Amino acid sequence: MGSKQISLPENIYNINYIFEKNIKQEDNPFKFFKKIYGLDLYLARNINNLNYYYIDFPINKNINPNFVIKYFKNIDYRNAFSHESLNFYITSKISDNSWKEDEIYKGHKTNYNVIMTNFSIFFYSNVNFFNTNVSQAKYYMSYKIFSNPINYILRFELVLNNMDLDQDIDINVYVNMIYNLLKTIHKKFQTNLDIIIEEQEIKPKVEIPKIEKPWWEIFVWCSNSRKEKPTFVDAETQTNTS
Repeated sequence: MGSKQISLPENIYNINYIFEKNIKQEDNPFKFFKKIYGLDLYLARNINNLNYYYIDFPINKNINPNFVIKYFKNIDYRNAFSHESLNFYITSKISDNSWKEDEIYKGHKTNYNVIMTNFSIFFYSNVNFFNTNVSQAKYYMSYKIFSNPINYILRFELVLNNMDLDQDIDINVYVNMIYNLLKTIHKKFQTNLDIIIEEQEIKPKVEIPKIEKPWWEIFVWCSNSRKEKPTFVDAETQTNTS
């Protein structure tokens, strides 16, 4: 059987490409922004009026990363560990690995298309980048798992409009949910989440090595012609973990 391809809108592909592409250090648009839970939050500011954020969470090597992804897939878990201002609802199921859901955040609804692979969950909305209430708009959100010799990394990515004035609050709400979910997952496996929260400046117990390159790539070219715009994601060529 050949690999199944999942079509993505061009603008969403281009957003993800900012996160995925290999960039020389001096050209890297992501700069340290601040610490949350002792972890470094990075920001690429105002690229085509959008702000790109990512933050890496350590996951114990004894935990199957696919289990983590399936745990985050469950909206009941996400709702249980989210702030009361954030709620999720499935609106339609396309397949086991593709569905649509609504996110209600502070009374504002975002309609997401969702794609899940073995090591990622990828959310994108169909909102018009230029004709949307920028104080509420969310365009892209993803959870991706990477590997290094020490542990696994859950990378959370979020894209907001540059004019959104509440971005710090939004980021903290999501990070709090992720921290609570990961803490619960680690407790299930009778191990500790390697993040220490203190009043002063804090650092993870485990040093997280810099990721030079993803250990798997979600997106692939579907044509040998470089002139053709890449608009597909390969959902069956993920590198398995062992």
